Amino acid sequence: MRKPIHRIIFLLFVLAPFTSSAQFIQREANKYLLEAPQIQQAHIGISLYDPDSAKYLFQYQSDHFFTPASNTKISTCYLAMKYLGDSLLSFRMREVGDTLFITPAGDPTFLNPLFPEQRFFRYLQQTNKKIELQYNAADEFTPYGSGWTWDGYQDNYSTERASMPIFGNLVHFSRSNGNGLPFVVKPKLVARPPFFSEPLIQSLGKGDRFDIDRQFEKNLFFLKNSAFAFTGQQIPFKTDNGLTNFLFLRDTLNRTGDNFFMGAARQFEGYRPVYSQLTDTMLRMMMYESDNHLADQSLLMVSQKRLGKLHDEALIDLTLKTDFADMPHPPRWTDGSGLSRYNLFTPDDFIFILQRMKKEFGMRRIAGVFPTGGIGTLKSYYTQIPGKIYAKTGTLSGVVTLSGFLQAASGKWLIFSVLVNNHRTSAKVVRDGIQNFLLSVRTQY
Repeated sequence: MRKPIHRIIFLLFVLAPFTSSAQFIQREANKYLLEAPQIQQAHIGISLYDPDSAKYLFQYQSDHFFTPASNTKISTCYLAMKYLGDSLLSFRMREVGDTLFITPAGDPTFLNPLFPEQRFFRYLQQTNKKIELQYNAADEFTPYGSGWTWDGYQDNYSTERASMPIFGNLVHFSRSNGNGLPFVVKPKLVARPPFFSEPLIQSLGKGDRFDIDRQFEKNLFFLKNSAFAFTGQQIPFKTDNGLTNFLFLRDTLNRTGDNFFMGAARQFEGYRPVYSQLTDTMLRMMMYESDNHLADQSLLMVSQKRLGKLHDEALIDLTLKTDFADMPHPPRWTDGSGLSRYNLFTPDDFIFILQRMKKEFGMRRIAGVFPTGGIGTLKSYYTQIPGKIYAKTGTLSGVVTLSGFLQAASGKWLIFSVLVNNHRTSAKVVRDGIQNFLLSVRTQY
C-alpha cells in the first residue's frame, strides 16, 4: 500500500535535521581527523553522545579497542569520587601505653610538596610516644604497574606505588642555598651515604653544570656533567617494600631506631581514622596535571575502602563485575594512571563512564575536578570556550586521546570520546585536529 505523499513529506521534514546533523559531523570528522593528511593513517575512534535524548549522535569505530593513555584516569576518578568520601583516609592510629601504632592507607598527599597542609605529620612531630609503623600484611600490589616501561625509572612521571607514599615518592633536588652541597634535597637523608657518597660530593668540581641520575634498581644517586646549569630535578626512589619510606619518615621526624619502629599486622580493630586532604582537592590536582602518582595511589585507596587492603588487581576485577558490569565493551584495565600500554578501552566505554559521572555527581562537581579550556593539561587548548568543555587528555608515544563533556552552542551538554592511536605525526597536530573537530561540532547543536 502506497503511503500518502503528505506523510512522506512530513517524515522527510522531521528527519531532515537529524540527517543533516549526522552528515555535518561526518564531514567535519573527515576534514579534521579521518581524512586529514597527517592523521588519516592512524587508528581513530570517535563517539559523540547526547545524554538528554540518550542517543549517539555519531560513532566511528567506537566499539574498537584503543590504548587510552591518561584517559584511564577517568575510570580511576569515577571510583574515587564514588568511594573515597569527602576526605582522604591517610592513616589509622591507636595508642597503647607509651606507643603510638600507625598504619598507612596509601595516601599520596602525605608530605607531598603539592599539599602544604600536613596536620598528621605535625601531630607525629609533637608526640612523645614511641611510634610503630605497621604495614598491612594483606596488601597485594607491585611497585610498578603491569605494562609500565622499565626505562622510566628515573623520570618523575613513573614513581613507584607504596602503602605509605612520602614526598610523592620522589627525591626533590633544587639549587644550592650555600650549604656546601651543589644542591638542596628533600628528604634530606638522601644527601648522605648510602644514597650519595661523601667522596663523590667532595670531589665534584662541576660548578652548577650537572644533572642527577639514579642507578637502576638502587637508591644510589650520582651527578653527571651537563651543558646546562642545574635548575632542579625530581627523581623517583626505590621504595624497597616500604623500607625506604620508613627510613625517610624516621629521619624527617628526627627519630632513632630506639623510638621509631617498623612492623606488619593484619588486624586493626580499635584503630581510629586519620584524614588528610579533601578528596576533590586531590582529584583536581590529579586531573589538572595528569598526575600518575596520585592516580595509581587513588586506585589503591579505593581498594582499601572496598576490600580492606591495597590490591589494585582485585579492585579492578570487582569493579568490572559491579560498577562497570554494563559497560558496552569490557575493557582490559591494568592500572590507575594509564601509563600501561596494556590498557584497552573503546570510545563507547568512556561515554558509559562519563554518563555515569554526570548522572551520579552532576556537572557542578565534575567542573570542580576536570580541567577546562585554558587550564591544566588544556592550558593551550579550547581557550575560547572556558567553562564549556571539561575533558581529560591522554598522551603516549603515538597516542593522543581526549574524552569529556562539551557544551553545545544551544547550552546542551554532550559527551564525547576521541581516541587516536598509532599516529606518526606530532601530538600537537593530532590535538589541533581534535580541537577543530569539537569546536565545529558544538556550533551544530
